[in-house]
Amino acid sequence: MLNHIASALTLICLLSGCTKKAFDLSQYDQQLLDTVFVTAPRDINVSKNNPYRTTTQRTIDLLHTNLELSFDWEAEAVIGEATLDLAPLFYPIEEVMLDAKGFDIHSISMNSKALEYDYDGLQVTIFLDRKYTKAETLTIAITYTAHPSATEQNSTAITSNKGLFFIDPKGIYPDKPTQIWTQGETEYNSKWFPTVDKPNERCSQEVYVTVPDTLVTLSNGKLISSKTLENGMRQDYWKQELPHAPYLFMLAIGDYAVVEEVKDDILYQYMVYPEYEPYAKEVFNHTPEMVQFFGEMLGYPYPWDKYSQVIASDYVSGAMENTSAVIFGEFVQNDGRTLVDEPNDKIVAHELFHHWFGDLVTCESWSNLTMNEGFANYGEYLWLEHKYGSYEAEKHRVEELQSYLTTVLTNGSHDLIDFHYGNKEDMFDVHSYNKGGLVLHMLRNKLGDAAFFAGLNLYLKDNAFSSVEAHDLRLAYEEITGLDLNPFFNQWYFASGQPMLDVEYEVLDQSIVIKVEQGQAITKDVPLFHFDVRPIIYYQDGSSDTLHWTIDKSVDSLVYNTSKEVGALVFDGTHDLLAGFEEAPQSQDWYATLLKYSTEYQDIKLGFDNVPELDQSTIAKYKIHPFHEFRMLALAHYPDYYSTTELEEILLSDKHFSVRKKALETLAFRSKDIALRNATVGMGDASYNVQSEAMYILYALNPSDLEGIIDSVLLTNPLPYLAVVSDIKSVNPSLEDLPFYRTYVNQAINQDVYYCLTDYIKLSKTASLQEAVTSLEHIRALSEASSDTYKTYFYQKAVDELKEHCIAKLKDYKGNEKDELLSRVQVP
Repeated sequence: MLNHIASALTLICLLSGCTKKAFDLSQYDQQLLDTVFVTAPRDINVSKNNPYRTTTQRTIDLLHTNLELSFDWEAEAVIGEATLDLAPLFYPIEEVMLDAKGFDIHSISMNSKALEYDYDGLQVTIFLDRKYTKAETLTIAITYTAHPSATEQNSTAITSNKGLFFIDPKGIYPDKPTQIWTQGETEYNSKWFPTVDKPNERCSQEVYVTVPDTLVTLSNGKLISSKTLENGMRQDYWKQELPHAPYLFMLAIGDYAVVEEVKDDILYQYMVYPEYEPYAKEVFNHTPEMVQFFGEMLGYPYPWDKYSQVIASDYVSGAMENTSAVIFGEFVQNDGRTLVDEPNDKIVAHELFHHWFGDLVTCESWSNLTMNEGFANYGEYLWLEHKYGSYEAEKHRVEELQSYLTTVLTNGSHDLIDFHYGNKEDMFDVHSYNKGGLVLHMLRNKLGDAAFFAGLNLYLKDNAFSSVEAHDLRLAYEEITGLDLNPFFNQWYFASGQPMLDVEYEVLDQSIVIKVEQGQAITKDVPLFHFDVRPIIYYQDGSSDTLHWTIDKSVDSLVYNTSKEVGALVFDGTHDLLAGFEEAPQSQDWYATLLKYSTEYQDIKLGFDNVPELDQSTIAKYKIHPFHEFRMLALAHYPDYYSTTELEEILLSDKHFSVRKKALETLAFRSKDIALRNATVGMGDASYNVQSEAMYILYALNPSDLEGIIDSVLLTNPLPYLAVVSDIKSVNPSLEDLPFYRTYVNQAINQDVYYCLTDYIKLSKTASLQEAVTSLEHIRALSEASSDTYKTYFYQKAVDELKEHCIAKLKDYKGNEKDELLSRVQVP
């Protein structure tokens, strides 16, 4: 966002002789959270000294859970009766231990006979009337009241662990819906019903839930019946016959528009806020197509009763793969125009792929979390590859790789299957997600597509409705391929780190030499890696050679004889390897060869970054390249190769908003008349992003004309424009704009919260202390009312910054006025 204003101000200088410098905003040390996961930093050295985390020992087999639930909304309590069918797993038992966090237990009985029990607030130990064997099934009934809010604990991965959340239950906040929803992972569903809250347990379920008749309910499985009760209440009966892990049980209750469709005998439900009903299918875009694609690719059709997707206010994570009933945060819910530019494919695919990897086959312990999350991350890649092509998928993979490397080079690495984590929540990090998916990609390229997907099919069939560890995946692939895959799994799953490679190239008259050194510190945790790589030689005549090289030394070299004129070399020519690379810069001709002849995403990106001028034939190729990012990069790096007429045609007709936006930005630097003419065209574009660029240009050239546009968009549809309007207002800040921030900052979502708050704080610091304190109180109230992952973090950072400012200013005050302000600032 800062780059946009800087461009606009540069444009002012170029076209009107203005000498004003771009402003400087102080920045937070941002913790921008992924829509699906949160990087959980931890002290790796401490983690390695933690005790071995064993898989939870099972003594019983939980067969079925029946819940009858109602709610005390005022007290934020769950009133429940749970009936559990279970049997001894193997050895006879005389007691049953269940997780039940923060309950008032009213009674426990079996066959209408009361049972004695001990309860410590977290677990209940039930003493049976005799010893039972595995041939016998027990049915235990528990009546209770649960208080999820009373035992709340926060983690880095999930911002609140109540298990069940009441959202504005008293109707205090006019802009917030009244809802109940659940978040069970990792082990927090036991805050609203008693269970064995471990990932290696599973059972079928029935849920009878009583709610006001005005509200919609959702749970796992099928809605069997709805019964109207007295006093405006209704009881819905949900049933799931297939077993799944207790952390996947869910409830969502609220005022929803429910859009349904049936395809291939599967019921799809899209549950959104009423105002988003026209866009419900676009919010959860391509869902039926994804279900069909994944089922066919895996050779295992979608196994569950239905597929529902629902929005939750103030959701504490990005999304959650509850079986057949996925919960998403509000950030995915947008209008149709926003969704064209920013579709939700990746997060929808991620949660859907979990229904095979995570729900059907579940990690047996949190140490093995990547058996859920690594697969879900790779599911994103597989969908992008299928739907949008290899470049879109590879772009995503590179982003995943860069995020992983940036994090581990700062925080250190641990084993992908980590038996020494400090807290189970620590497992929700770039290892379980990013590295897990990247390792699967390497395995796919090692084995070939046919073997890779045949192995997945066998893995699912052999382990359906059960819990797994990484060795189960290895054994499936060994059965399919006949290979010994222990070396691969030992270094990538059961060891830490990745190769850090120093690569050198030497081009001689009749040969090339590639030298590589593994630079990672070899320890008992980080191995010397053994891996295959396929270097590619690109010749100046347009041909290429792909080599095959197995590296198993710390320092190795490859000599390849060739009489052709070499244009460029790429060590990891197919870019499959999970590794960090250090390579010396090469000549412009070298990178130009990559732009001309390579079809690899990373090579082409590298070429754009290092070639200041290109020949006309190469430019012509990228002007019409099917991948939008390459068309945009050609515009960004070589604007002088485009005529004004070409740029105006791109602005009108290119299918991707990023290319149209770049064309508009480029046109703005041609002349003032051309800039104004095309900014007007941009204001009519279907993309909010292109419109925002047009608004910057209009502000730079004719700010008075923009005032009416800003007033109009804020009146009719403010959300897509909040960041750009805030950005523009911040160039010439005025205290008259404080009402804008106090009205709209709570409506901003995702990174726009940061942008708007940054400008709001900066403006508030220029105001009187009374106004600054008013801003502080406003943001504090927003923070207290929200548990939204993004907003809570940024609100609190803003509160801290403004509080520090106000305390410094209070030094000049005395007496009652100072005492009153100290109280408002909340200084002890």
